[in-house]
Amino acid sequence: MGILYKEAGQFFEAEKALQECLRLDATHTSPLLNLGIVQQKQAKYDDAIKTYTLVLEKKDNADAHFGLGFCYFQKNQLELAATHFQRAIEQNPSLVDVYINLGAIYERQNQFQEGVRMLQKAITIVPRNARAYYNLGVIYEKVGNLAKAMVAYEKAIELNYNRKAELIPKVAKMKEILAS
Repeated sequence: MGILYKEAGQFFEAEKALQECLRLDATHTSPLLNLGIVQQKQAKYDDAIKTYTLVLEKKDNADAHFGLGFCYFQKNQLELAATHFQRAIEQNPSLVDVYINLGAIYERQNQFQEGVRMLQKAITIVPRNARAYYNLGVIYEKVGNLAKAMVAYEKAIELNYNRKAELIPKVAKMKEILAS
């Protein structure tokens, strides 16, 4: 029931159902992991951190490391976030969102080359990932490489990135600057 509520986006109900499931039988990690996810979705990051930590006490799990990384990222604890994202990659190197989030961490830390490397890895795994192209554009723009930023942003626009409307005039401005 908790998973059905989670899939329907009814996170409060999902949390209650998963807590009841765990009250009845706390031996399985799946309800615990799903509880962490719904807590995270409700921005209850401290609760989610506790829950994901309980999952890891039972079993090393890429999804729990990803969840911890995400929660710590939201709390701006970038070193802890990076550590857990890297652990997630060690266990499951195909988790594309981990590379995108690591790219964002490196961008915030002004480690642009490493950020580009992570985002390019994400694009290698999922070539049509609009968010990866957008984040790549952000890094290129920050380092002053407008030509590469423009190409990355254009690809994000082509892939219907959710911030497409703000990117279109930005790309037009970059074209003007590069043409002059």
